[in-house]
Order: sequence, then C-alpha cells, then structure tokens
Amino acid sequence: PQSCIIMSKSALEKYVPRMKPQGVLLLNSSLIDPQEVMRKDLDIVPVPAYEIAQELHHERLANMVVLGAFVEKTKVVSVDSLIAALPRTFEERYHHLLKANADAIRKGAQFAWALMANYPGVKIVGGRKGAKE
Repeated sequence: PQSCIIMSKSALEKYVPRMKPQGVLLLNSSLIDPQEVMRKDLDIVPVPAYEIAQELHHERLANMVVLGAFVEKTKVVSVDSLIAALPRTFEERYHHLLKANADAIRKGAQFAWALMANYPGVKIVGGRKGAKE
C-alpha cells in the first residue's frame, strides 16, 4: 500500500513491510513507539490517538482521531466532506454518536495540521524532525 493507518503492533508487523517507498504511515503512537518502525523511506506521522480520544471522553473513538489525521495529511478528501458523509454511513441507531465522531475527526485533523505546521518541509520520523524532503 501507498498509505496505511496502523492502530496495533500486529498491524504494524503485517502491513508496514508491504508499504511502497515514500508511503504515508499514520501510527497510533499511544500503543506503538514510532522507533519500532525500521523503515526510513516512509513519511511517518505518529498520532497519540487514545490520549486524544480520552480528552474527548470517548476512548473508543481513537480510530476516528487517526482517520482525521490521515485526511488532513493526505488531503484524499476534505475533513468537512468526511464529516458530512457520517450520517449516510452510520446506521440511524448510531446517529446519537455523530457529534462525538465528528469531534474526534476534527481533533485528529487539528493534531496533524499542528504537527505539519511545526515542521514545515521536514519529514516527520519517529515523532521528531527528520531529514528535509
């Protein structure tokens, strides 16, 4: 794959070796130390997904936090488009969770934006500044 969202160590072991060089890897740094990624040819974005989700009082939304960071980093769709699609993708019985999911997506996007803004033109590797691209 060109891009991956990795939430667990087992996913790290399974998918990262298959990634294409120069791919984008979003990593749940709450569970995985970015230093465990042995590849230096990836754009690694560590996201403390569980900590951010806990700030929102919804630890189970860690996946949405990372999704928001992914969308902000890759621009595959806009954050607003992703949030607008939630009511169509959630069953009606889960619509009471729409706001919490939207908040988690926004928080993840804000985290990724801040990370990129603090290190303009610099590849993020292991949560620290790396070599200029």
